[in-house]
Amino acid sequence: MFVHPSQYEVPDKPTVGGDYGYVIIPASRGASFPFWIRLTLSVASDVLCLALNIFFSIVCIAGRNGIFNNSFYALVMVFSLAVVANNTYQLIYILVVGLGRVSSTAAGCASMLIELTFTYFSILLIFCMALNRYAAFSTSRLKTAFTQRKTVCRIVIVLLLLSVTASAVVCKLSGLQRGVEEETMDDYATDMIPITVTNYVFYALPLVASIFFFLAYRSVRSQRPSAISDQTKSLLDKAEKCNLKQGITVLVVYLISFILDVVMSVTKPFGLSLLLLFIAQLVCSAAPQLSLPIGVLIHSREARHAAKRTCFLALKKRLLSNISSSGARVGLNWTTKRFHQKMNIMQNPFYAIVSIFSLAAVINNTCQLIYIFTVGLGGVSSSAAGYVSILIELVFTYFTILLMFFMALNRYASYSTSHLMTFLIKRKGVCHITVGLLLLSVTVSIAVCKLSGLRREFDDDMMDDFATNVVPIAISNCVFYTLPVIASVLYFVTYRSLRSQESGAVTDKTKTLLDKAEKVNMKAGINTLVVYLVVRSGVKIVPPRYDQRAVPHITTPS
Repeated sequence: MFVHPSQYEVPDKPTVGGDYGYVIIPASRGASFPFWIRLTLSVASDVLCLALNIFFSIVCIAGRNGIFNNSFYALVMVFSLAVVANNTYQLIYILVVGLGRVSSTAAGCASMLIELTFTYFSILLIFCMALNRYAAFSTSRLKTAFTQRKTVCRIVIVLLLLSVTASAVVCKLSGLQRGVEEETMDDYATDMIPITVTNYVFYALPLVASIFFFLAYRSVRSQRPSAISDQTKSLLDKAEKCNLKQGITVLVVYLISFILDVVMSVTKPFGLSLLLLFIAQLVCSAAPQLSLPIGVLIHSREARHAAKRTCFLALKKRLLSNISSSGARVGLNWTTKRFHQKMNIMQNPFYAIVSIFSLAAVINNTCQLIYIFTVGLGGVSSSAAGYVSILIELVFTYFTILLMFFMALNRYASYSTSHLMTFLIKRKGVCHITVGLLLLSVTVSIAVCKLSGLRREFDDDMMDDFATNVVPIAISNCVFYTLPVIASVLYFVTYRSLRSQESGAVTDKTKTLLDKAEKVNMKAGINTLVVYLVVRSGVKIVPPRYDQRAVPHITTPS
């Protein structure tokens, strides 16, 4: 979408912008609405589109010999790959330049050029998809020109070259550049005429594309009276609905984009109204990237089957191989049970503890990222948020260390006496112990925060943790640093226990299994010991303002 530059910037430094699907104006000056809101929404939109299109691209590539061998789905696959390439680069640019504060004119120009290229390329692909659908139900000449796979590949290459050329010309003639300064990421231009011309030319293409979808719908509709069998009529009905939905979707998305463009050109939005318009623009920008792969997966049964085959490829191969060897229903049932027994590794208590460890890390890092984005980048001052952040970090720090110790104890119990084995290896016992460790971590963290007066603050672009009494923190640190060392000792004891059992092994298979178990326990013990010894020594030598993520370094206020 397009906004006249004088509404938001001085005339000699106009603001323009770009987002995937069409050109828009960010206009995110600090006086309008906080920069971190726009940044968070843009990153969330890019990540969502990136994840969905990566999955869809994998499905398309895996099923390229089936339904995706069709020329229309080949265009959809190219569109999805273009979304992945563009969003990947934009996320890298935001993380490196936007959050990392790395000033680079070349990176800004490259970001702007790539975004414009894939913007124009995606619009041309949508137009080509509509032309392909119309050609599929039209005259033989058009069908030969636009539905054969080789011809479509040549057309895609020409469209990509055209997009690169148009983007380079627009950037050169308009003086487009992108920069990050004063907590704003804006796009600047010296001449708006080339941008205005290309915007409205590329706005016209999706509207023409929707007309081609409606013409394809009418063409299919006209063939229905000549259909004889019910199966043919059913197929024609599906084709009619598919073309009609695609045409309406393209028309609605780009009409809303055009209306928002007109609204922002006529009015002068500010504050909340500008934020709402920006959100609407972001939704319209993400709509083609999300609706196209989702629409294909929803309306195409073959595409859904291709996705299922991609997700469960290993299961299918295993079942088919066993069916061919046994050739009986009993063999299928036995194979399915054996497969679940082998693949359901999380039923093992040790791996259940590992999964809990991973979940704890995910929850802790998610909370810390939310805190950093809200307080650090958003400039929201909140002592309660800082207290909650450091409390959560301490809870999960202590909890993960206790889980590390419990893992070592579980491994030791596996090759120890029956009493320990009964208590520490059963899944119910592991669940009860895990809940107890979590409650212990919460209790200790609250006590440490209360006794030491811990608080977290952002000051002069630094995130520091302050305390009025460091004695409780020092005691808890020493206690919890001792646990990984004891855990490494348990791993070494387990290694020795396995080593002693090797002499009594009879078969080669048993000896091989014991060798593997020995190596695993030895590596686990060494890794645990080295990592925590390094972390412990690092606490003493790091600078006072260093943010120690595992156990935060505490500074006393002067």
